[in-house]
Amino acid sequence: MRIKYLFISPLLLLLLGVTHSSCGGNDNGEKFEPIEPIDINAIRLRSSSNWNIKAKGVTLDEDSIIKVSNINCGHKYPSFFMTDEWIKDQCTMPEWIHLFSKPNSEFFYATVDSNPSYESREGDIVIRQLDIETEKTDEKHKVVVHVLQRGKTYITLDKKEIDLPNERGGDFHLLVKSNTDYTIRCDGDWFSCKKNSDGTLTISIQPIKNLSVKNRKGIVYLENKEEGLLEKIAIIQYYDFSLTESSLDLLTGQETSIKCKRIGYSEEMDVIWSSSDEKIATVDNTGKIKAVSKGTCIIKASNELGYESLCSVNVKEIIDFIDVSYGIGITSFGSFIDVSICNKSPVDIMIDKVELHSSGRIVGTDKNSVLLKKGQTKTITFNGLYNDYYAVVYFTYDGVNYKIN
Repeated sequence: MRIKYLFISPLLLLLLGVTHSSCGGNDNGEKFEPIEPIDINAIRLRSSSNWNIKAKGVTLDEDSIIKVSNINCGHKYPSFFMTDEWIKDQCTMPEWIHLFSKPNSEFFYATVDSNPSYESREGDIVIRQLDIETEKTDEKHKVVVHVLQRGKTYITLDKKEIDLPNERGGDFHLLVKSNTDYTIRCDGDWFSCKKNSDGTLTISIQPIKNLSVKNRKGIVYLENKEEGLLEKIAIIQYYDFSLTESSLDLLTGQETSIKCKRIGYSEEMDVIWSSSDEKIATVDNTGKIKAVSKGTCIIKASNELGYESLCSVNVKEIIDFIDVSYGIGITSFGSFIDVSICNKSPVDIMIDKVELHSSGRIVGTDKNSVLLKKGQTKTITFNGLYNDYYAVVYFTYDGVNYKIN
């Protein structure tokens, strides 16, 4: 532990409670010297029968050590080394202070336990002088070391996160309990924090000016570097005005609904729905879209504040949702061609027939009708290997026959 020595003037000693009980000299008329050094974490005292000394206001950190010199009785009584037995007989102290001696040392030491509480505590080390002639302690002449030990420092918050679902910002008040000073630091320029006299903090959050920024996060730091204390307050601000879909592929005649997610001030306002081309798709005031004819249009949700969100709607015919792909292979039994049909539409179709063509003629036919559900793929294998081949797929949807060439 680092020791800082503070040399005290006689006037300051009087303020500390050092008093002279008689004429201020010994039997030979010689004046005794005043107490020499006193330091904040270690106290060294010199005394004689002519002095009544009280050292007050000693503030200690946890696990500090007090060092006290022997009671020097001047010319009348010789100096002597402190012993544990002497400490036991002539000294009293609180249970959280422990005195001990060291061999051949004119000092004895007091260790102070760590204070487990957040409250300060205090107590006296009472050192009674021994009259060597009578071998009794002298209650009149004693040294009292008053020890004041502070409690543990702390910073506590009633809330460690501000969750603000509002693009307009606002002021928030948090209660801070602390028995020490602390500094405040914000890691964002869109909010600020100030300490109030009632122990609260006011955190001011600015409005979101750029509406493309849907959320932002920051932290307020409360810190006492000297004590090693750090608390954080997370600041989360967000809003939303967006459609549940940014793009849709719809089949002519198909109906579907999309929703507008609203968080923040826009929750209080109605959503205005519109279509860029109602010949392709329409939308009602609940977000229900109906595909009218093949083409692309934009469905827009907006409000009176100017917030808006867009969804691109691509309306297709059923034949546009059917994909045909090929694969070839060779085995010990010969070569083959695979024709894979994938139904990417939102409805089921019936595959009636598949033909494989090459060089202007049909080289293979599969007439096994099969129901191809939405999202499913059907693979048909044709034996042989041909040049310039392609498949023709015949299918039925909603009572209408279609052909993919």
